[in-house]
Amino acid sequence: AEDGIRDVERSRGLGDVYKRQEYIQQHNPWSRLVSVHGTTGNFAFPNDAWATFMATQSGNGISPAANNSHTIYNRSLAEKPLIVEEFGILDVPSDQRLRGNLWACFCGGAAGSGTGSDLPKLRQFIEQLRVPFWQMVPSNDLASRGFVLADPGQEYVVYLYSGGEVTLQLAPGRYWAEWFSPRVGDNRILPAGLIEGGTAHTFRAPTDQDWVLHVMINIAGDLDHDRDVDLLDFARFQRCFAGPGIPVHPGCRQADFDGDIDVDLLDFVQFMLNFTGPQ
Repeated sequence: AEDGIRDVERSRGLGDVYKRQEYIQQHNPWSRLVSVHGTTGNFAFPNDAWATFMATQSGNGISPAANNSHTIYNRSLAEKPLIVEEFGILDVPSDQRLRGNLWACFCGGAAGSGTGSDLPKLRQFIEQLRVPFWQMVPSNDLASRGFVLADPGQEYVVYLYSGGEVTLQLAPGRYWAEWFSPRVGDNRILPAGLIEGGTAHTFRAPTDQDWVLHVMINIAGDLDHDRDVDLLDFARFQRCFAGPGIPVHPGCRQADFDGDIDVDLLDFVQFMLNFTGPQ
């Protein structure tokens, strides 16, 4: 259907596109989303009522930086979901440019993509780390480099195309930071530790490959960082429990809720007050 509309746009002009899309909406008892997959460029109908989402083709030769700018611009045209497609042809198992283009779209605020490389890793990132991307907005100005999607004060995602350092401005609060590999076959999720916000913090990627930095507000008692406080967290708390006056192990700082450099019964009381069970 999208290809048919695109052919109409090429051969008969925009008037016929309007006519056909209005007809589709008038005969759409299921209220299905309707749009046009146009030729390479920006979405041509952002303010038309019949277009309930936007779909663009950013170009097979586009770079990740240009694709991120394309996504952010088109997302700003209307308060509608944006799908960014056809930004490269995947003819090998994994392609860094197309993977970069995929994350450029994601961090640019696109609702989805029909193209890219290593797509299962993006799905894993969203599902395993429970990333509420629909609440986040493009925020490249918060970082010294890379593509940034953020809900400032709650969550930050930074994609780096070639590793290295990035300085990220964090709102006040205590955060948990970790590195996620976007490459299929590399299942590393590496902790970057607890971070105090309210200032800029510099992170260094584990290697010079592309990496995703994930920073989220720290939930007291959520020792495995899955956004709840349950028995899995209690098991970790037990391993950290040493009693009063015994210096906390560096890997157990999160279990020291009262900040007195040990993990004792006072911390256990705080843990139980935060217990939610699995969510």
